[in-house]
Amino acid sequence: MARSSRWLLPETLQLDALLVAERLRTAVGRSTMLPDRRVTLSGGVSTCPQDAISREEFEKKADAALYWAKRNGKDLCAVASEVIGQDEGSSEGDGMLAHLYAMVAAIDARELVTRDHSENVAAYAVAIGQALGMDRERIMALRRAALLHDIGKITVAASILSKPGRLDPHEWTHIHRHPTVGATMLAHAGLPEESLWVRHHHERIDGDGYPDQLMGEQIPLEARIIFVADSFEAMTSDRPYRTGMDVGEALTELQRCAGTQFDARIVDVLTELIGRGELAVLALRAERAAAG
Repeated sequence: MARSSRWLLPETLQLDALLVAERLRTAVGRSTMLPDRRVTLSGGVSTCPQDAISREEFEKKADAALYWAKRNGKDLCAVASEVIGQDEGSSEGDGMLAHLYAMVAAIDARELVTRDHSENVAAYAVAIGQALGMDRERIMALRRAALLHDIGKITVAASILSKPGRLDPHEWTHIHRHPTVGATMLAHAGLPEESLWVRHHHERIDGDGYPDQLMGEQIPLEARIIFVADSFEAMTSDRPYRTGMDVGEALTELQRCAGTQFDARIVDVLTELIGRGELAVLALRAERAAAG
């Protein structure tokens, strides 16, 4: 049974409203409202006066974003100014994006028994982008890339993704290939910037990353943001083969690797956001997954 409601958030920036919607979506997805069924939530965000001025148009734009989220895989939150333009264009592009989101959801469900990983990484990336002063359009592109960063894992066997022990060289070859596969998929989908960022989201500041061994500022800023957001989410969330770290422990590990593996400025921003209580930690714990 589908139900809808509207929330009004006075004096709230568009991306802050999106983060609120994402936290609500995550909380609902992990709740135990129904004993044998997972409840999901889709959201549409519109902003006044950016998207509309009149109340009628404001609500219409929010509803349009909501319906886009429902058509494109459900359990998503969409921003009106990002998706309505797509709907007015080619339905082929809309369908392609829906297909990509569905593939990511399948990958997360196969590897982690939840689709929350990619959404959590995207939420962290948005918050970091805001703190760094990036403009809204760039942050929305960053969010798309973060949502789709693992899409190349569609070619990696589930047995490798969920292996509890150390991977052998052959298995690592498959893992190292996923950023380039994902980048190719996004390039063919008409997302050239997002393709570049996904290709390089496992490059390291010291040049020991993959696939191109880029160093420092050679790595696109958005790729560096996704790397930190992805690593923090992976460290703090439980996996079928290990328990996630405490938040403080994960931040300490990021700081330890800042300047070699991670961009130190981005690690500092994430640490400050969490320390000031401005970023909710969305880590998935096993007991929550079992209850949901």
